[in-house]
This record gives sequence, structure tokens and C-alpha cells, in this order.
Amino acid sequence: MKPLEITGKFRWHSRYFPALFSVMLCAGCVLPPSESGSRLIDQGELRVVSLVSQGKQYAQGGRIDIAEGYYRQALELEPNSSNIRNDLGYVLAADRRYEEARGMFERAVALDPSSTAARDNLARLHYQTGSYVDAAREYQELADLYVELRVRRGAAGIPAGFQNELTGAYRNLALLYGFLGLWGESFCYAELALQQGSPGYTISEHARYLLSLERGDLASKALEGVIDLEKVDLAPELLFDLGLSYAAADRWTDARKVFQRIPALSETTPQDRGKARALRALTLSKLGAKDELNELIDAAKDDKNLPCAIEEMGDVSYWPPNLKEDLNILLGELCRDSSTTLFKFPTLSF
Repeated sequence: MKPLEITGKFRWHSRYFPALFSVMLCAGCVLPPSESGSRLIDQGELRVVSLVSQGKQYAQGGRIDIAEGYYRQALELEPNSSNIRNDLGYVLAADRRYEEARGMFERAVALDPSSTAARDNLARLHYQTGSYVDAAREYQELADLYVELRVRRGAAGIPAGFQNELTGAYRNLALLYGFLGLWGESFCYAELALQQGSPGYTISEHARYLLSLERGDLASKALEGVIDLEKVDLAPELLFDLGLSYAAADRWTDARKVFQRIPALSETTPQDRGKARALRALTLSKLGAKDELNELIDAAKDDKNLPCAIEEMGDVSYWPPNLKEDLNILLGELCRDSSTTLFKFPTLSF
């Protein structure tokens, strides 16, 4: 099955923008004499800064054709600039000229192997074009770069956002290896992403990733490690994920107990209650509990709080396909116009 989307987006390089500030300063009220200005920043570099700035502005405005022209002019002045090649690759990728973009990113990495932006963009391009093995290789290099950076600089020298970048590299590696069927590597990198402690990768996201791989057994173990079911009040989102994990692992009795608790929680919304009832109905149909199912349908009919299609259930992108299919069939049975159907135990073929 197709993995979740790779996190993040293509990245610009910001080397030229401190210099751009100097250009803006010189163009304002404080204008130094021409001789002094030339000593502050080389005129050739000023030209490159100006071209790169205009290229970025046009790219952000959607004028890829004009942006490309500015970047190519800048590249003529600095042909060995990894940063300009990275930014030009960004523009070419936005124009869906993937082969040209790949060449730019590869050259940018060759010129500066420590460029995390260029390597990240190259990995992302490999993913978008279906070259998953190449994407995994580049993300592995990227993760190694981040770790090396952390070791070299120490905790005090780590730039803002570093933790999320490393977490993202590990998570993307987990997704790619999962898509390639290399489950050992996939689970290993998923655990590394979780252990980073980044706010960008929570235990729920970890469990949902495992659910997307149809590994409800592992997802439930991950959640059981952090959820205290003895607590009276819990977050509905965590219980939904735990119940789904049990259902995906065919632990229908445990799933029923979890979904049964959700409507009474203080943070539960009306939509949550309808979603919990639908999922509990699925567990009851799986367990053959006809009387309890009919009682649930009675209650749902009274307050009209039962979704009639899986599209009404919120984000189900990470649910295992068979679970979505089974629930869709059940909701179709429960929500037919005929009142006799509402009280009929659904005859489902699983």
C-alpha cells in the first residue's frame, strides 16, 4: 500500500539573504559613498544577490519562467554555487521538470556534501518520482548529516528546528522502508523518530503510522505503553487510536470496551460520540452481539447521532483498508431509509 506522504516541503537556501539586507540598507536613507559601498560587499556578489532575490520573488508569485531566467543568470556568475543550484532545482521541480531538477540537486550535493537543504530536496524528488530506493539512500545520508551536526556542535550549537528535521528524516525513512517491504528497518526508524521527543512526532502519530502498515498488534503495544486505562478521563483521540489498533489486530472484545468509554469522556464532542457508536457497532457485529447492537441502534436513532458514511468519520487515511471497507458496509446497512432495516441485524460477508 502507498505510504503516508513524506513530511515537509522543498527548501530554499538562505545564504544570500543576510547580504540582501545590506542591499536594502544601501538603497534606503543611509546611503554610503560608492567607494565605501564597494568595500562592504563586492559588486559581483551584489549582482548575484539581486538576481537570486528576484528569482525567489517571481517563483513565489508563480512566475516560474521568469524565476528560472534570474537563477540561470546568477548561476552564470557563480557556476560552482551549491546554493544557487539548489534553488534553481526547486524552481525546476515546481515546473515538473524533474530530470533537470534532479541534475541540479545532484550537482548541488556534489559541490557541498554537507548541504542539508539540497540533499533533502534530492530525497524528496526521488520520492515524488517513485525512486524509493534512491530516496531512502538520500534520507539516510541526511539523517547521518544531522547526527554529525549534533555531535560536532553540541547541544548548545544546535540550530532552531534541528530536532524536527532529524525526526522528519527518521520518519520519512520509516515510511520508505515500509513501502519497500523492509519492515525491520521501517520499525527501527519509526522508533528512532519517536525517541527524539520532538513535538512533531507524537505517540499517536507513531501508532497511526503502524496502523497504516496494517500492524495493529504493534500499534496497540505502543499505545498501551502510555495510556493508563484506569484513569477516569482520557483524551478521546488516544482511545480512538487504541480501539482502532485492537480492531486491526482482531481484538474485538478489547476494542468494544474502549469505544464504549468514549461517549462519556469530558472532551468528547457530538461528532466523537457518533464516530464511537459507529465503531462500537462494528465490534458488536463482529462479535455477534445482536441484542447489544440493536440497543445501540435504538439510542443512535433517538438522538440522530450516527454517521452514515465513512467520509463523515474525519481522518481515516491511516486506517487499514479492510477496516474501512467493513465499516462502510455496516453503515450502509444501518442508515437505509427503511425503519425495519435500522433494527435488523446486518448480514455482512467478511
